[in-house]
Amino acid sequence: MAVMTEDCVFDTAGGNEIHGGTRFIGRAAVQAAFEAFKTFPAHWGHGRHYIAGERGVSEWVFTGKHAEGWRIEAEGCDLFKFRDGLIAVKRAFRKERPRQAA
Repeated sequence: MAVMTEDCVFDTAGGNEIHGGTRFIGRAAVQAAFEAFKTFPAHWGHGRHYIAGERGVSEWVFTGKHAEGWRIEAEGCDLFKFRDGLIAVKRAFRKERPRQAA
């Protein structure tokens, strides 16, 4: 969280909002959202990262196994906006795939 602004915004990959998912605003809310991954051990591999001025992109393959036994493997990316050398906005996008058998 030290690399994010106090008023940071995190838009998750899934949810009902038009911006692509659930929106969390502020360090405490974003930290709580990240904590949720402790119940769903996951890995973001095959990373490629790009920065152009105040914008950045991170491409990855998301893999994980849910406590209910199903697994996921899907490509995705994060779009970033930077301010004063910190992450101000992190927007996550992931391909939608059916749950895979463990």
